Amino acid sequence: MGVFRFYAALLGELRKSPEDVVGKSLDELAGVCGDFAYIGSRRLLRTIVLEQASKLQQKLQQVDQCFWQQATQIQPQLLQRLQRCKDGVSFEEVAAAWFGRRDWAKDSGVFPDFVLALDNTPTFGNGSILELKDSDGSNIASFNSTIPTRFKSLAEVKEITGSRMVLEAAWLRDFPQSLASGYEDCPRRCFYLVRTHRRSSDEVRISLIEGSFFETVPKKELLQRVWEQILNESGVPEEQKRQLLPFLSQLEQAVIARSRHIQGASVKPRFRIMAEVESDANLHAMYPQIRGRTVNLVIKREQHYDWAWLQDAFAADGVGVSMNTEGESVRLLINGDLSVRCFSIWHRRNGEHWCLQWQLP
Repeated sequence: MGVFRFYAALLGELRKSPEDVVGKSLDELAGVCGDFAYIGSRRLLRTIVLEQASKLQQKLQQVDQCFWQQATQIQPQLLQRLQRCKDGVSFEEVAAAWFGRRDWAKDSGVFPDFVLALDNTPTFGNGSILELKDSDGSNIASFNSTIPTRFKSLAEVKEITGSRMVLEAAWLRDFPQSLASGYEDCPRRCFYLVRTHRRSSDEVRISLIEGSFFETVPKKELLQRVWEQILNESGVPEEQKRQLLPFLSQLEQAVIARSRHIQGASVKPRFRIMAEVESDANLHAMYPQIRGRTVNLVIKREQHYDWAWLQDAFAADGVGVSMNTEGESVRLLINGDLSVRCFSIWHRRNGEHWCLQWQLP
């Protein structure tokens, strides 16, 4: 599933029930908008998980036998779960096999909140990783479990969380596309579904933001600079600092955040990497174009992105769009009746981004 279809579905749901923009959780708003390879809030979204399990079973029952034979060679350890997803006598049983646990109806509380399922055709943001951020005020909530980036692979998610759960659930849901070489390591776009002023029906804003809006320094370089500042403050001599930095910068977040058993200690110390946005990435507070009661999609504009590309990208995602240019912006009519304006905003550190904006009724 691509991001444009997800965005169009979100607009469609909010058009039917505008009060849901503040009346429902972000998980509930996102959960009805697409097909997912992974869902984090499985207790809250139990009904949606079961609906997705039904779709998974129907899909697997139509997969050609030759792909099952390939699975025995590529992922033999997941074959039994894959078979249970196909043959489960109840959707609860399918969900248990999908997530690899009998008590599947629990909220994970770890990154990410959703992974979009892969399409058979290439779409923009196909199989994207989705993280939710909700706040009462105008500032974007802190990133407590991961550093926001434009791309992450499922292998990186495994390293960040220290668990194979997301990777394996996505592999099962994406089968047989997941048989492709490099499935685990393929970079996926990261999007952040952000809501601010969540309790104010007049001031509320929702934006689906590509990770490029937050990642202006590559993650590895960012962490290296953090370690360098820490070492500077500790008074480590310059020569030792040069020796230590390459090792520290390679540490994965899961290693840093691991609870430590210390001999003789009655507590287990644990470090945690968190991230807060600088003002230039605080979309809802620092960019006056993002008005109250709007639902936005923000993507990095590449050199080859033009209005024709945008129309084709919606079409590839199965979303009908017509366009009318309005000076340097364009007015889109999505699925015949959703009027969306597309215009440019400029990130001080990362250049031009497109903003697609829909005004809530």
